[in-house]
Amino acid sequence: QKRLTILRCVSRRKWGADRKTLKMLYLTLIQSLINYASFLYGAASVKNLHTLNKIQYEGIRIITGALRCTRTSMLEAEAHLMPLDLRRQFLGLTFLGRAARLEHSLTATLVTTHHNHNHNIYLNKNLNKPRPWIAHAHQIMENMGFNYATLAKLNPKYMYCPPKLNIKFTMHTANKNQLTPFEVKSSYLSMLSNYVGHTIPVFTDGSVKEEKSGCAIAIKRLVHTYRLPNNTTIFTAELFAILKAIE
Repeated sequence: QKRLTILRCVSRRKWGADRKTLKMLYLTLIQSLINYASFLYGAASVKNLHTLNKIQYEGIRIITGALRCTRTSMLEAEAHLMPLDLRRQFLGLTFLGRAARLEHSLTATLVTTHHNHNHNIYLNKNLNKPRPWIAHAHQIMENMGFNYATLAKLNPKYMYCPPKLNIKFTMHTANKNQLTPFEVKSSYLSMLSNYVGHTIPVFTDGSVKEEKSGCAIAIKRLVHTYRLPNNTTIFTAELFAILKAIE
């Protein structure tokens, strides 16, 4: 209700926001909370789900400026918003399809195991128990004639082996304040001579002056500079430069 109050405050007729802005605020402040893991509680009681429908109805009524007697289905069509029950089904099917595409994943194994398991007990109408969302989602996919074998498999990023980094700290053994610029340059060139062949030197640097910050990368004669948001720390600037160099 507090978030609906914010929506009411900016929906004044004379100085309030337009419909597009109100809809964006509704999607950001209210529907994002309703959608979060909504497919998991889709089997809740009708009374509890009706409470969420009332919240969406009130939000759409504020967006469109419609009368209280307007039907919910008409308001949802006018605001181009999906009914919450269909939205829960859509999010559940999306998650199920994405999970089934992962290889060597515990989630994909659970999805496949449950799909192959005989879950006719969930279809028994004599049992006064709601079906789990995964059984309901599988039933929808079976009604559509969906085949899990047609999904292209994906390898999650965490399955890849991390790259091996060989970092040399030879230049940090001495205090630069006790060395001349010529000695620092000679030490660097000596270290660089060990990396011959298919290597490209890349230089990165981050800088912070007062509240302004930025970074730069240099590859041969190519130099890229980046302006970062104000009050960015020097640590973030250095990491952002390394990220851009890798990209």
